This record gives sequence, C-alpha cells and structure tokens, in this order.
Amino acid sequence: MIFLVIFAIAFSLVWFLAKEDKEIAKTFTLLSSKGLYVEASELMHDALKKEFPIGSFEKAFENSKPYIDTSFSSVSMENNVTVLKGTAKTEDGCSSSLDYKILDGKIISFNISPLCFK
Repeated sequence: MIFLVIFAIAFSLVWFLAKEDKEIAKTFTLLSSKGLYVEASELMHDALKKEFPIGSFEKAFENSKPYIDTSFSSVSMENNVTVLKGTAKTEDGCSSSLDYKILDGKIISFNISPLCFK
C-alpha cells in the first residue's frame, strides 16, 4: 500500500514538473508546422540550432500541414532531461508521432514522424 502511495506521488510530481516542457514541445510543434521557423528555433538548445540551422529546418517542414493539436501520453525524467512522447494532429486528422528531449527549458532533440504533408 505504501509503495502505491509513493508511486502515485512520484508520478504526479514528474507530470507536474514536466508541464512547462510539454508546453515547449507543443509550441515548437505548432510553430514548426506553420512555417514560423525562427520562433520555433528559439525553443531549441544552442547545440541543436547548430546541427539544425534555419535553412535545414525550413526545408524539412516547408511542405508539412499545420498541426492543430498535440498530446503527450508518456512523460519521464532521465538525468534532468524530460522525455516526452505523444502525437500531433492536423485539421484533416493526419497524425504524427512526437518524441522530444528537453533540458533546462530547451529542446535538445526531437522527432516528428511521419510528417503530414500538403
């Protein structure tokens, strides 16, 4: 019984602490798919910005449909990194899988696949 209470508290704490990181991932997904690359890149860690400059960012997302909704079904924390897994949906119902890693409020890795194309 005590184990269940400790587990519930730990789960609630991780979910609460990841609230801001979920918002960062959601905002990044929506901005990226709407062509707002500069704004989206501001949510990335400096190292990721170097690996994925604006030109590459634009090329990857230029034909994607805009997402209108995101949800995260899995949230965990590993070595101060928030790991988020979920889905994004477009207005016409196309879905993509989302995988994010966020450190200190900045995205250090992401994967949106498959992208929903126009």
